[in-house]
Amino acid sequence: MTTPETNDGEELAAPLDLMLTDAALGLGRRLAPNSSWLALGAGLLRRPQAVTRRGAELARQLTQITVGQSKITPEKRDRRFADAAWRENPVLRRTVQAYLAAETTAEALVADAELGWRDNERVRFVLENVFDAVAPSNNPLISPVA
Repeated sequence: MTTPETNDGEELAAPLDLMLTDAALGLGRRLAPNSSWLALGAGLLRRPQAVTRRGAELARQLTQITVGQSKITPEKRDRRFADAAWRENPVLRRTVQAYLAAETTAEALVADAELGWRDNERVRFVLENVFDAVAPSNNPLISPVA
């Protein structure tokens, strides 16, 4: 998809920039605050009601998860949680639900910040990688596949 701010091929530039930066400077430097993260912070500071609303919604969801009343489920096409143990074991089910609630909240906060195209792509790219890395399915201590 081409937006008014981009030219042909530029839509892949932000993820490519991050990969090249990671290779040159290492992961720690890539996750350090830069202009995109500062833009995210500034965007959220301009919308304190949105941050409060998202925080309250996450707290409500985590409470429902804790007491076993949450309806949050992974998408059927999400193969990370295809094993039946993720649905049948109460501890694993709650772990996945909390993970999905946190991921959804983070994505919503980025959307609430109303970033420019490039900053949005950079922040989303890093968040996707962080959430993929900390997914419960990647933890050998709790993953039923491991």
